[in-house]
Formats: sequence, C-alpha cells, structure tokens
Amino acid sequence: MTVEKNVDELESYQSRWLKADDIPSDGDLIVTVMDVNAEPLGEDKEIKLVLVFRETHKHLAVNKTNAKVLTDLYGKNPNDWISKRVALYPTEVEYKGKTSLGVRIRVRPPAQPQPQQPPRDPEQVAAELGFDY
Repeated sequence: MTVEKNVDELESYQSRWLKADDIPSDGDLIVTVMDVNAEPLGEDKEIKLVLVFRETHKHLAVNKTNAKVLTDLYGKNPNDWISKRVALYPTEVEYKGKTSLGVRIRVRPPAQPQPQQPPRDPEQVAAELGFDY
C-alpha cells in the first residue's frame, strides 16, 4: 500500500485546536466568531469557553487572558461575541512554568473589510477628467 499524504496532512493526526503555527508568520489571522461553546477541557475537565470560527475548522479554547480581551471588546456575555471579528496573533506565553508559543487576541478589533467597488466606466472617468474618449 502506498501512502499519498504526509503524516501532518492526514485528518486523523490533525488537531481541532488552533495553534500559533496555524497563524501566518507575516501578520494576524483575522477570523469571525461563528459560535461559542462551553466544553469540559483538560485533565480536570474544567468547563472552558471554546470559540468556533467561520474562516477555519480549528477552534480556540478561551484562556483568562483572551477572555479579558473579548469582554473588553464585546462585553461579558459570550453570545455577544458571535459574528464579531477578532485578530489572532502568535506570541510567547508561559504555561505550567514553561515558555512556548500561544495564540492571543488583539486588544483592538480588526478593521472591517472595505466593500468592493464595482469597476468604473472608462468613458465616465475620462469625461470627469475632461478628456475626450
């Protein structure tokens, strides 16, 4: 049997959790919160909020730092976070005494995308500029 994919491409080995490595190295990952779930996570099965995004199948467990940013941006009710855009970025974090890369939410919301303007008629542009077309 020949395997057609690398190990990291196989669905059975892919995590559902967004990691710092999933964010482009040249900037933030701008995503829209599609849903907020409460799930038991970790060894102690503590209930944590989990963000589900429109633009990626990966989810983000909300730690205290990111929860504070979200409440400052959009309020204390997690239902108010739905349909809001956030900018995610990788940064060094300390967890259980070790430094590693983690995902944080920017304290400023990302700019809203500009609507696409339809192409202008070249004759109209020429007339506006005083040229004969």
